[in-house]
Amino acid sequence: MAQFVASFLLPVSLVALLALAGAFLAWRGRGRAGALVVLAAVVLLLGFGFRPVAGWLIAPLERAYPPVTEPERLAGIEYVMVLGAGHDPEPGLPVTGRLPATATARLVEGIRLQRALPGSRLVLSGGGEPVPSARTSAAVARALGVEEAEMIRLPGTANTRDEARRAAAELEDRRLVLVTSASHMPRAMALFRGAGLDPVAAPTRYHAPAQVDPWQPQYLRPQARGLYASERALYEYLGLAWAWLRGQLD
Repeated sequence: MAQFVASFLLPVSLVALLALAGAFLAWRGRGRAGALVVLAAVVLLLGFGFRPVAGWLIAPLERAYPPVTEPERLAGIEYVMVLGAGHDPEPGLPVTGRLPATATARLVEGIRLQRALPGSRLVLSGGGEPVPSARTSAAVARALGVEEAEMIRLPGTANTRDEARRAAAELEDRRLVLVTSASHMPRAMALFRGAGLDPVAAPTRYHAPAQVDPWQPQYLRPQARGLYASERALYEYLGLAWAWLRGQLD
């Protein structure tokens, strides 16, 4: 229910609701008010798609934890857990085409770290019907050279909180490397700590790289990438607020 309500506060839904409200006002004979509301919707849409605005929203989330550039410093950690990000189990697709870009980026980073930590195992989570995304991630990992004995699946998880609770219940060691999108990392770390785990953050899939100047001319126009980054940022802020209200954060 919370996700359903929050979905109407995200950029695309919010802009659509404002546009509909403006059209309704115009239909009811309040043309000036309706025009102003529609104008506000257009301004919001352009603003959320503006890369500097998107970067301003998402950068605090993505910079909360540094990336793992020297995995040898994590020697001794037994688990590298990759959080799920959806999948397309269509059997007619090549196995590498069954994961979206976000899930692929997380999985590739997880495999990189697992290979750098001798004796560690790759933990793959994610639910879905009829095939859980954890199984699809495992199929892709096998195709990329990961042995079956080097993997643990945690299917049947609907969200990050479920993933944290399953990991706490089924993994023998409290310490693990946690791989997820950089913008999702603050909420994931808080939920995993709240479940009693001691994760090391390994963020990936950045939308606002620190070395890119968002004020370059090619970024000074609304873009779909900017709109997507804004939506991801607002989704995470809403998720953090909801988890905090429910007392789920460490």
